[in-house]
This record gives sequence, structure tokens and C-alpha cells, in this order.
Amino acid sequence: MTTVRPEALPAARGISLPVRAAGIAAGILAAVLLGIVRLRAMHPGLLYPDGYQYLVMARGIGEHLHPVATLGPGGDTLAPSADAAAKPLFPGLIALGESLGLSPIDAARSVSAIAAAAVAPLAGLVALRLGASRAGAVLTAALCLASPALGFWLGFPGSEALAEALALAATLALLYDRPVAGGVLAALAVTARPELVTLALAAALAAAASRPLRHRAVVASSAGLATIALVVGMLRPPLSTQTLALLAGAGAMGCATAASLVLAGRLSRRAGVGVLATAAALLAAGIATVGAWRTLAGSDWALLVLAVAGIAAAAGSNALRTRSLRILALTVPLALVYWWKNPDSVRYAALLLPSLAVVAGLGLGRVRPVLLAGAAALALACALQGSVPSVGPDAFPGIASRLEHAPPGPLVTAAPDAYGALLPDRAVRVLRPGATGLVVVDGPARLYEPGLRVAGRLLATIPAGPGFLRPDGSVDDEPVLLYRGTVKRARR
Repeated sequence: MTTVRPEALPAARGISLPVRAAGIAAGILAAVLLGIVRLRAMHPGLLYPDGYQYLVMARGIGEHLHPVATLGPGGDTLAPSADAAAKPLFPGLIALGESLGLSPIDAARSVSAIAAAAVAPLAGLVALRLGASRAGAVLTAALCLASPALGFWLGFPGSEALAEALALAATLALLYDRPVAGGVLAALAVTARPELVTLALAAALAAAASRPLRHRAVVASSAGLATIALVVGMLRPPLSTQTLALLAGAGAMGCATAASLVLAGRLSRRAGVGVLATAAALLAAGIATVGAWRTLAGSDWALLVLAVAGIAAAAGSNALRTRSLRILALTVPLALVYWWKNPDSVRYAALLLPSLAVVAGLGLGRVRPVLLAGAAALALACALQGSVPSVGPDAFPGIASRLEHAPPGPLVTAAPDAYGALLPDRAVRVLRPGATGLVVVDGPARLYEPGLRVAGRLLATIPAGPGFLRPDGSVDDEPVLLYRGTVKRARR
């Protein structure tokens, strides 16, 4: 989102109807092909616990429009974590896909693939509307498509791709002076990733500070608030007090960001160049010191280098300098939020790459064609050379297939979201003292409940397959033990 006046942007040239129709047809074909490519590139496994929590939430939404589900006949009723509960849109779309005949996992992959396919074209269109040349817009889209890290992390079914696509679509709608559509899309993005409320609030307040944009800001905000109220009121996610407190903090950060957006349009040339130089220095410092950005530099060095070059190139133009400053002002709050959540998570850092690609295309779109071709070649070389973590098969489906044929009785597990999603017809209960049934002692149990033990008889030893990936990056490949018994606290 931005506060740039639509009338200040370049107007579209007259295009004949046949040429326009051919362009639309080519665009639709490219979108379909890109969607197919993204769908085929989706990883076979799910991120734990996020992916499985979304599936369980979708089951609850499909059953009674509430993201809380009972895990099989006689199983426990499982509410999502505070983090997942604040993202009801993605499981809501999974439930919609299920109603159309798709399996839950196929619905999740389809939603994520369609959204991931839209990210690069939308980023290119945003750059074009902000004043980049067509070549610069193509460079922006190419950087997003060629990014190894972005492609890797958008390959998991989850809310990230959906939120990215909705945020970019909202930005584009607002830039084209469509405040109702922009407000609705921005609100949907917030219900996919709640931290985006910082950007939505900042854009609304900054626009309200400008007399020509004030009415549009009110219209967009009203549409956005109504949409959030509709989604939350219909799905009734169990929001915790912690989530509400974090949203209040995001609101405070949004106010500070709004001030930055307004100030960006009033800086002198020297001050604006100084701020851009500081931003480039901060990006370099982050790459040198922050774990996630150091890792990201190994796979996406071309995009980061071109973003810095774009910042330098934009410094010479008043309009591009202001727009680059505003993009960076909207990027920094998210970077701080993700650093606070997990400074070593490349997954979060990769979500910021489309905004850096827009900065690169905006600044470099005015350079000589030979230099622009060199930038595209650099991005291609990065894509061919960049390395990302390998994704092995998901261990949970293999284990679940063995547990499906286990003796009668409820499964007691520390991963009720995973087994509840994979075994919907079997009762699943949470591993806790006093729980009785078929107790699963696996990687999650050893990690999350090391103080519990099982009193009972060992029924089976199941190979762990690829093993359970712990948050610290190590793998628990010890066998899965299946007991019939009762869970108790271990003696100290």
C-alpha cells in the first residue's frame, strides 16, 4: 500500500482492441501456466505444526463454521494455537475447496499454488504502476520468479503465499484508485497474516493526512473494517488475549510507520538520499549480522545486490526516491516483527523479498537496456546457483498409515493436529497425564513432553522414516513406539 497520488502516475497509452485482447489472452495463458508450475513445485510434506493445524481448522470450519474440531469419534476437541487462530482465512478457503470435492491437502496446495503464482506478476504490476519502466516491471517479476528462497518457502501449503498475493493485489487496487477493492483485499490479507495490520493502518493514516486522499482513505478503511468483521464474525476464531495485545502493538507500530510515510514525501533531496543510504547500510548490516539474512544472502545474493543498486539509482529522481522511501518504510516494520518472532527464520525473511524486488525494478528500470539485461542475467545465475534446504518426505503420513491398522482404541499423541488431520475417522487425544489408550511415543512426544512416561504394554515399534525435524534443525529418527496404557508423569 502507498499514498502516492494516482494522478501523478504515468497514464496508459492508447492500445487498439485486437492488441489489448491478444495481451489479455497471453496474460491468462501465462497465469495458467505459472499456476501449473507452482502446483507441481509444491512440496509433498507439510510444515509442522502450521500445515496440520490449518487442516484441522478447516475441518471445524467445514463442519460448523468454527475453526475448532473434534478429532474423531470420542476424540478431544482441539482448538488452534494462538498464532494459527489469528489466520482464519487460509483454513476457510481450504474448507471451501473441500466443499467443491477436493481433499483437504489438495485444497491447501491448490490455494497456495494459485496465490504463489500471482506473487511475481502482481509485484511487477505494482512496480509498473509506481513508475517503473516496462523493463523494470519485468525485472521485478523475474526477480520474484527466480528467487530460490521465495520459491522454496512458497512451496509449502500455508498462509504466506495467500497473504503476499492479497497484499500486492490490495496495493495495486489502491494505486488504481479502487478504494473499496483495495480495502477489502487488504482486510483479507490481514486475516491471512495479522501482522499486515501494521501496513494497512499505516497506509490508511498516511492517506488520511493528505487532503486529496482523505475520502479514499475513509472509504478503503470502512470496506476493510467491514470485511474483517465479516470474516471474524462468520468464522469466530478463538483469539487469545495475547493475540489482541500483539495486535495493539502492531497498531502502535502502524502509527509510527504512517508518520514515516508522510515524512518521506517532505524530505529534501539531501535528506532523502541520506535516508536511502542508511536503508542500504542497514540491509548490508542485516546480511552481515542477522542469521536469517546471512542465510538468505547465500541463495538470493542477486536480488539483494540489485535491491541496493535500485536504491542507489532511485536516489537521483525525486519521484522514485519518495516512492522507494515509502516502500522501505512499509518493509522495515515487517522486518522488525519477523526478527522479533525468530531472527534465524529464513522463512520469514523471504516474505520481504517481493518488496525489495519492487525497489530494484523501480530504480533500475531507468538504466540502460544493456545494464538491465545484465541484471536479469544476474538473477538467472542466482537462480541456477542458489541453494536451498532439501525437503525430504513428510514422516507423519507414513507413520499414520501404520497407525491406521493399529488395534482399536483412541490414539494419544503429542501431535494431535497431525494425526487428527491424517486419521479423521479415528479418535485422537492429547498426550497428558491420565490419558488412556494407544499412546504414541514419537519425535514430538520426546521433544514437547519429555516429563511424561507410559505405564502399559508395548504393542509395536514403527520406523520413523525420514524422522521428525526439531525447531533447532536436528532430526529425531528414533523409532516410534506404540503402547497400550496410561500416561503418567515421570518420577524425578
